[in-house]
Amino acid sequence: PVSYGYSSRRGEVPSLLPPLPPTAGSGLGPRGAPGGPWGPPSGASPWGGYGGAPGGPWSSSSSSSSSPWPRSAAAAAAAAAVHPKDPRAAQGPWRGASPPPEFFAARMQLRNELQRQQQHKLLRKEQRKALRRQQQREINRREQPPFLLRVFCRLDSQHSVEEFRVRGQEPVQDELQVYAWMDTRLREICYLIKDVCAEARDRRALWHFRLCYPDKEGQNVFADVGMLHSIIPDPKEDSRTLADVKFQVGDFLVLSIIRKQKTNKKLAPHPDPKLQMQEGWEFAPRPSVLQQLPPFAA
Repeated sequence: PVSYGYSSRRGEVPSLLPPLPPTAGSGLGPRGAPGGPWGPPSGASPWGGYGGAPGGPWSSSSSSSSSPWPRSAAAAAAAAAVHPKDPRAAQGPWRGASPPPEFFAARMQLRNELQRQQQHKLLRKEQRKALRRQQQREINRREQPPFLLRVFCRLDSQHSVEEFRVRGQEPVQDELQVYAWMDTRLREICYLIKDVCAEARDRRALWHFRLCYPDKEGQNVFADVGMLHSIIPDPKEDSRTLADVKFQVGDFLVLSIIRKQKTNKKLAPHPDPKLQMQEGWEFAPRPSVLQQLPPFAA
């Protein structure tokens, strides 16, 4: 197999073209026929010392008695020579084995075309979002009744997706039921939860919202929809509504209220009680960095 773009020696300039065949310009093989791409040219060569000129590597007198090398050495020297029309031939002191300028021009043109396509794609996406917002009609909360929204809230930990695998066996001990509309903002849901849950009123808490919905195969999956601070406002996150996160009636909101932010440890899923009793396995939290250090270092 031939590897393009790599050289066999370290520090050597890589070649972007496949290597020349062994019989290039030697008059041997199917490519060495007169007039072929690598064989001796049919007419007089315009390059000195090449083609049919006397003493050139493609000259018919290479194997005659006037040649200083035997036939095998002359064929090897002809095979090692590079045709002047080949882009790898040195066309000046600055080029060497680099590709021609047309190669870089084509690459730049392709790169600019890909950038324009990406910009058009992002522009069309923003236009579709703006059109979707315009098509959303305003909801009159006095005339249109709300729907029941099931919110599963947990403090200082997260729900695992295994707890929502079976429909009807959700962790109801963490469930809060609120009434909402499609234009209800996430900040409004925070206010409703604070009214009924005193533990969620921590001023330094973070509210991590996830959407639980069934996929194409009917299995419930999670999707992050927002991260809010307890008291610090964020216009982008606070103005996000249930319609913006593609909520549909029947989906769940999974909420994690993180109050302890002294460490940068990733949130571990809440231990499943069924796994604790399986084969005598018991859940034990991973020791922190301070617990792993020697006593004198702590």
